[in-house]
Amino acid sequence: MTTNKDGILSVAMNWDWYFGGVRNYGTDGLNYDLNTGKKLELSALFSLSDADIERYLKDQTFAYINAHPDYPWWNDSVANAWDTVNQYRLDDFNYYIEGNNLILVYDQYELGPGALGVVKVSCPIVNNTIDVTVDDRALSFDQPPIMENNRVMVPIRAIFEALGYTVNWNAATQ
Repeated sequence: MTTNKDGILSVAMNWDWYFGGVRNYGTDGLNYDLNTGKKLELSALFSLSDADIERYLKDQTFAYINAHPDYPWWNDSVANAWDTVNQYRLDDFNYYIEGNNLILVYDQYELGPGALGVVKVSCPIVNNTIDVTVDDRALSFDQPPIMENNRVMVPIRAIFEALGYTVNWNAATQ
């Protein structure tokens, strides 16, 4: 058991077997929402859209792959491992939770030959609620700030008004 708090039960189940003198092993993540008794959905862990969660997990994996260029990825090519990860959809990720990290698990032979083994990528569980303050005062917006393409987009009216400016709309020029 890796986590049992905040209504989440997460278990990393390790397994291995031998066939023809070859050892095969892996890890399966079993994750449950104890409040509902159902499988834990990744969207319950992040304050992001499903598409943004998927992109975040892929980006974390790509960063791991790039940080280990000497690992024996398939055909000694980082690009082949990237291609495999790029085909993943949100529901395809095998994971378990350890502390404040989501541990992605890629099976032995999935990203490289058996010698590479199981690949585990640690991803911090981030809550991307964007808070904006001016002079230690939290601002509220008619539309919440969002992260899009790694850029924060914030409605500017509230910021300028908090700084003492008057903002007017010119309908003629928009």
